[in-house]
Amino acid sequence: MTVRCPHGHLSGTDDWCDTCGAPIEPAGRRAGPQVPTAPLPAGSSSSAWPAAAGAPAGGPPRPGARPAAAGGAARCPRCGLSREARQRYCEACGHDFDAPPAHDLSEDTSPPVTPGPPGPPVRTRSWAAEVAPDRAYFDRGDDGSAVFPANAASRLIPLTGARSLIGRRSRSLSISPRIDLSLDPEDTGVSRSHAVLDHPPGGPLTVTDLGSSNGTRLGDDLKLLVKGVAVELADGDRLYLGSWTRITFHAR
Repeated sequence: MTVRCPHGHLSGTDDWCDTCGAPIEPAGRRAGPQVPTAPLPAGSSSSAWPAAAGAPAGGPPRPGARPAAAGGAARCPRCGLSREARQRYCEACGHDFDAPPAHDLSEDTSPPVTPGPPGPPVRTRSWAAEVAPDRAYFDRGDDGSAVFPANAASRLIPLTGARSLIGRRSRSLSISPRIDLSLDPEDTGVSRSHAVLDHPPGGPLTVTDLGSSNGTRLGDDLKLLVKGVAVELADGDRLYLGSWTRITFHAR
């Protein structure tokens, strides 16, 4: 049993047209002729089928056809085909006119995301240690066992890599500190492996006393560091160690 939809299509279902998706009202249901199973006789055409009310002459419209739009008629937002009255699905592309906008991904009108300009390159901080004799520090601890090197000049040591040892060189012990305080004038109050500086790329600068004989002091108040405890340093911080050595740190 077949029925004809309001647009003249033959449908095997009597609630929605299985050709165009149009609803079939109960009052419009009627039995249609049996679909012929043999070829139509020569000279016959689909126009032999009776046209339903509102259907164009010459038989039912062909799926996907684009009839001329009447003035002011709604159009499919996807393909532009005219929408007939009470039609739910577009005959050409299948667009569902009754679907909520949030469910119709083809109608997403949000603007495309445009990436912004690249930011400035991140610069990794590097450090340098300035080593110099400090007369005020020497005078506070002078016991007469050392002579202050009044004519010694300061020296600037770049801190490369990730770790730097502070101490005094010893070939027999295979100790080669980056900040070598055995150079002239040698500060004998500094231990062979006195303290270590950690300065990983992009990370903080820290100092750790390694259990030195005379200790490591931070700042003008000469705060004594605890053995084995890392302390973070800032640009301009000063360490005091040995008999007269002052080490000032500079960020670059």
